[in-house]
Amino acid sequence: MMGDKKDELKNLLEQHREEFRDTMDRILQLPDKIEGLFQKYLGQTDAEKENRLTAKAEEEQQEKIKSLEETCRTLQETLTAKENELKRYEESLHDWQENFNELMTYWRMYEELSDSTKDGLKNVVRADNPVLFLVSCTAESSIQSIWSYLRDIVADPERQEDASRLSDIFDYSFRIFNSAGYRPKYERDSVESGQPLDDQYHSRTADSAVSGPIQKVYLQGYRTINTKRIVGKSLVKA
Repeated sequence: MMGDKKDELKNLLEQHREEFRDTMDRILQLPDKIEGLFQKYLGQTDAEKENRLTAKAEEEQQEKIKSLEETCRTLQETLTAKENELKRYEESLHDWQENFNELMTYWRMYEELSDSTKDGLKNVVRADNPVLFLVSCTAESSIQSIWSYLRDIVADPERQEDASRLSDIFDYSFRIFNSAGYRPKYERDSVESGQPLDDQYHSRTADSAVSGPIQKVYLQGYRTINTKRIVGKSLVKA
């Protein structure tokens, strides 16, 4: 009886010892579990934290690169726009320079006319400076007056030098006047030697034959484009 009781106590003690060891093992494992939970709470392990920080840094770096690329694209677009604007300015400047050079050519050409010719046009053309010359000689009434004066001297053998210069000046004035409006107003007569003489369109020089085809064209006339009204008849020799 006593032996049975002793064995029962021995077994119970051993059971308590086993339970104590299990409890101690669990207690000893608590710090690791607590650390694991703590690390999980904070984020992750040191390596994972480092990887996470690296990934974030790379993401920020990519954002910076993207921003810089966008800035570069914007700057390139701005540069292209400025280059195109500069090109237009340069083209405008080139055109202006050509127009100015042309104006100077004809202004100087007018200055080379004889005093008698310039005196005959003194109430038509102002040549004090290139600007006044341009304004005065390209007015519609001035074009008509220059053409009329040219018609009077173009067939005079003594005034061929002046006639040649004044003819070029008239062509210049005629072209500038036509280009200044919405559309050209006048056109030149397309008369040529060999064509039949037509008093409606042609004026004959004093040494012309009574009839026959045109032998020489001294001065092309001009007319309105819309109505074909003759403003100045062509001066020809028949």
